[in-house]
Amino acid sequence: MGWGYDLLLPLIIAFGIPAILIFIRNSVRQKRAGVAREIKEGFGFADDATPSFEFVEAKYAADPKDRAWPRLLIGSIPFCLVAMLGLEIIFAKAGPEGAKLGRWIAASALLGTDSTKAGEVTALLGFVFAGGILFSLGYLMRAVMNFELGPLSFLRATTHMLMAVVTVIVLWRAAPAGPDWIPSGTLWFLAAFLFGFFPDLGLRYAISRATWLPLKSERTELLERARGTPLEVIDGIDAWTRFRLDEMMIMDVQNLATANPIMLYVETPFGLYECIDWIAQAQLCIIVGPHAFLALRQHNIRTIFDLERATVREGATANLRSMIADILERSARDEAAAAAAAKKPAPRTASDEPAPVSAAKPPVALDDEDRRHLFETMLDDLHVHRLRQIWERVAAKLGTPYRRLSPLPGPAADSPPGVVPALGAPPSPGVVSDPGAGQKEPAAVAAQ
Repeated sequence: MGWGYDLLLPLIIAFGIPAILIFIRNSVRQKRAGVAREIKEGFGFADDATPSFEFVEAKYAADPKDRAWPRLLIGSIPFCLVAMLGLEIIFAKAGPEGAKLGRWIAASALLGTDSTKAGEVTALLGFVFAGGILFSLGYLMRAVMNFELGPLSFLRATTHMLMAVVTVIVLWRAAPAGPDWIPSGTLWFLAAFLFGFFPDLGLRYAISRATWLPLKSERTELLERARGTPLEVIDGIDAWTRFRLDEMMIMDVQNLATANPIMLYVETPFGLYECIDWIAQAQLCIIVGPHAFLALRQHNIRTIFDLERATVREGATANLRSMIADILERSARDEAAAAAAAKKPAPRTASDEPAPVSAAKPPVALDDEDRRHLFETMLDDLHVHRLRQIWERVAAKLGTPYRRLSPLPGPAADSPPGVVPALGAPPSPGVVSDPGAGQKEPAAVAAQ
């Protein structure tokens, strides 16, 4: 057997992919470990136990005894062999050796049936492997970016390709003309690529055809009431930002609300304050719902900490709590009405009789103490506490004078006309620059 480019090229590609991914993994680790060190020194996380930062440090801290690359190389051998086999099938028409290999694989897939379809089966398997290899590349690249590439990642990608190949062969042997949604057998090539990229698609189709299997069905109608909230509702996130967050397995607002802001800053090009702001918005959206979130944003309540200061912190009033509670209740009614209007009514027959309408139960009247306890319950969440800890740590590093905006100092009594003292300079005795400048700020507010 000669070693032409049709055999050598698949070998180089199959074994070169894991080597490149392992090299990139080490570079990613070094870069993110450097960013973690800068955060540790800049905000003083070493002085206080912060679980959010400890997770980042444990994930990217350098370990001189770590020898991950030999395990990764050994674990990638099955992936390399299966990928090389798939590439050989794809390049089957490139030379005589590739044609022999393709015919042998096609004969194995046909299992002694019509041998004239060997070329068709070879092309079919080529499309399956093309979809499977592309999916594996995307999956492994995402594992590198999330720093979770391990031997199990290569084994999972290998299993994915093998499952796709076996599924397509079984479906093709069972229905050579193609599924119901494929008008002709030639479009099996499109189906093979899709099944290779999404092997679950082929398995679900096969299971749906086997109606005699005693499988537990799913209540898919519940999905209409449990729809996810897209990331674009967060102020500052567009389609390009969402694409970058998708690579970190942050698919919707709930994923963002529970994300670690320090980890998100280390693993993405976005700033730390920006990550904190996005997560604070997402937590508010998850707690009050998307409709109420957009309504509260019109009143400049855009993060979970804004809701906390407006409802339960010192300075919050009963009128503010009542206004916010009315916004939440009105948004809930509007969302329920929109969901009811979107549902299609069931067809009625002449024998149908309308069900008796039960008397509407009057809503429970809540006093201010009830609303306050309700808001405290909404805010009492581990993810909110974790984000607040980071917020407090960053605010403490900025210094007490910058925790709340102070009024600008007025002109000093002994200064020439038109000369204003520098920002932060103490005002002259007897001169009050602002009516509220002499009031003492509450300790509870200063501790925010």
